[in-house]
Amino acid sequence: MIDAKTTPQLEPGLDATLRLGLALVEDRLLEWTSSPVSFLQEGSHRVLQAGGKRFRPSVCLLAYLANGGRPFHSDVLDVAAMLELLHTATLVHDDIIDDADARRGIPSAHRQYGTSRAILIGDHLLSAGFRALPQLDEEVQRSLLEAARLLAEGEATEMELTRSGVATLEEYFLVIAKKTASLLQAATECGARVARPDGASVEAFAEFGFHAGIAFQLVDDLLDVEGVTEITGKPTKWDLSRGVPNAAVLTTLEADLRGKPAAVRIPSGMARELDVVLERMSQVGGDERVRRLARMYSARALEALQDVPATEAGRFLSDQIQQGLTRLR
Repeated sequence: MIDAKTTPQLEPGLDATLRLGLALVEDRLLEWTSSPVSFLQEGSHRVLQAGGKRFRPSVCLLAYLANGGRPFHSDVLDVAAMLELLHTATLVHDDIIDDADARRGIPSAHRQYGTSRAILIGDHLLSAGFRALPQLDEEVQRSLLEAARLLAEGEATEMELTRSGVATLEEYFLVIAKKTASLLQAATECGARVARPDGASVEAFAEFGFHAGIAFQLVDDLLDVEGVTEITGKPTKWDLSRGVPNAAVLTTLEADLRGKPAAVRIPSGMARELDVVLERMSQVGGDERVRRLARMYSARALEALQDVPATEAGRFLSDQIQQGLTRLR
C-alpha cells in the first residue's frame, strides 16, 4: 500500500486516474480487514472480493476530483474505503436478517460460516471502516458518523414496517432517505470537503448525492417489480414477496385511496395477492408514477451541480445519473 500523503504522478485521463484511486482504496480494504482471527480475515476478504461495483468509493473520488482535488490525498482514499466497508458490513447483516442464500453470486456469509460468525464478520468490517476516522477533518467525521447512524435507523424502520405489514408513502421516503440516500450524500459531501474544506460547493455536492440516492432507490424498487433477472443480475420480486415497502406498490395502493395519504397494507408472500396488486399497478399507472418520481429526483441532483465549475469528473458524475435512469424500461 502507498502510504504517502499524495500518490505519484497520475496517468492522463479520468479513467486512469479513477482506476488508480480505486486500486489504492482496494489496498486499504484488504489491509484494514486483516486479522489474526482467520475466519474474520477470510470472511471479510471473501465478501469484499466477490465483485462489488465500488460505486460509493467511485462517487466519493469523483466528487473530490470534481471539486478541484488532485492528486489523491490520503484522506479521501481513507473516506472512500470507510464508505465501502460500512456498506459491505450492512450487506452481511442484511443477508442474515433476510436469510438470503447468496450475495454477489456466492453463498452469503451466514451460509458459508454460520450466523454467529457472520455477525462478527459484519462487525469486523464495520469497525475496520472507522480506523482512520480520528485523523480526518471534524466535519468529515461528523458526516460519516451521521450516515452510519441514519443507515441503521433506516434499516430498522424498514424492518418494523415490513413486520407490521402497513406503511405510508411518506414512511417509505423516510426509510430510503436514511437507508440509501444518506450514504451517497456522505460520499459526495466528504469527497468534495476533503478537496476544499471551506468551499461553498460542498453543500451542492451533498445535495447531489442525496437526490441521486433517492432516484437510484426508486429505480431499484421498480426493477424489483418488473425487472428481468438476466439483465439486472438480481432476482425479481425478492423484496416484494417479503412485504418490504416498495414505491411502485405503495403508489398503486394509495391511488385506490384517491391520493389521500394513509397507511396501506403491504401484500407479501401470497403469489395470487401479489399478482392482483401488480395488475392493478398497470391499471392506475403506479409504475409510471415511480418513473416520474425517479426523473424528478434525478433532475434535482443535476440542478444541485449547476453552479459548480464544470470539470470532466463533474460531468461523469452527472452522466451516472442519466445511466441510472436508462435501467428503466
